[in-house]
Amino acid sequence: MICAVDREALVKTILGKVGNDTPVHAARPLFSADIEQRVYDPDKAAFHYRKSAHGAFVTRLSSSPRLGGVKLM
Repeated sequence: MICAVDREALVKTILGKVGNDTPVHAARPLFSADIEQRVYDPDKAAFHYRKSAHGAFVTRLSSSPRLGGVKLM
């Protein structure tokens, strides 16, 4: 459900750079810059989720305030 994540909002909230759907960091030799960046599209995400026939979908994001993070929810 990658298109269900508003990455730009996360960047503005947490700071940093919008990542992509790869476990390989951009500084590593095996990084592929050819992978298209996915954009926030809640309608597309909802369509695919309904098509999957799964039940309720709940997401909770947070980081530890003890580590200087910002509590998101």
